[in-house]
Amino acid sequence: MAIRMFISYATPDKKFVDRLELMIRSTFRDEILPKISAYDMNAGGSISQKVRSGILECEWFLVLLTENSALNPTVMFETGYAYRLYDEGSIECFIPVIERKENSSGDHKDMIEAGIFIGKDIESASYASDERLWESNLGNIRAYLLAAFNKSQQPNHMILKERALKLSANGMHWEAAGHFRRAAEDLISEEQTESAIEAYRDSIHQYVKGDYLWEAAEQWGMIAQLEEERKQIESSIQAVVQKAKIYQEAGEKWEAAATYQRAGERYHDLGKKDEWKQYLLKAIEMYESGGYSAEAMSLRELLDEEDDEENHDESLE
Repeated sequence: MAIRMFISYATPDKKFVDRLELMIRSTFRDEILPKISAYDMNAGGSISQKVRSGILECEWFLVLLTENSALNPTVMFETGYAYRLYDEGSIECFIPVIERKENSSGDHKDMIEAGIFIGKDIESASYASDERLWESNLGNIRAYLLAAFNKSQQPNHMILKERALKLSANGMHWEAAGHFRRAAEDLISEEQTESAIEAYRDSIHQYVKGDYLWEAAEQWGMIAQLEEERKQIESSIQAVVQKAKIYQEAGEKWEAAATYQRAGERYHDLGKKDEWKQYLLKAIEMYESGGYSAEAMSLRELLDEEDDEENHDESLE
């Protein structure tokens, strides 16, 4: 499937953008399809919606940031909106091409730096805006587009995991957890259950590091479901127990109690009465500490009935 790339630029830079578009089409044929911005923010109030729609249709975004575009409200609007989408994961690749001026051997040169944003990292190459140097320096941008394209051909779950690790390294645990979770969902669709469970565990680790305990508990629920589906009943129950422990750590007494109770009931279905009693007692503890006395009493009565039955059976023997 072709990658659609939105190109944002200011009108005075159109001559260079035309050459850039030609290079992209000749290099990537139908694999990368450039969509050239042609909006004028001063043309009317509906333009902003056209811009959003155009960017949303694309997987990649390239912006030519020059002295011309720095004063252009359209380019600034497009760039801000696209970067927000990139940060959220809707735009897969955000490519800024940034003009800079350097003095070399006393000569003034207009320089452009191209880079692919990966988290907060920028890998950069440069080319001169001097038309005499366009051919050689457009090759640098071409090299970076090729690298980005080759990377995009990796399975999506691998890309998501790489982004998650970078986000985690920058202390962005909520965002990292979300990327791991989406990787897990992709792996499920590819029927790679074991790897999906591992990705969910990675998301839990990030949620816990960021103190998002409710979300961490919910991921344990997803693991429990996957283990159940592949008939790993003991592992499924233990995932439920881990979910209860997270709720307990978060101070969510009702949820912790109900989840411990659910784990106990699953053990009862397996005929494992010791484990059933263990987790029912944990549920009672949580219910009582949370002030849910009626629920705690109901479980105590259930345990007493079971003890009475066991004592009766022993007396008959």
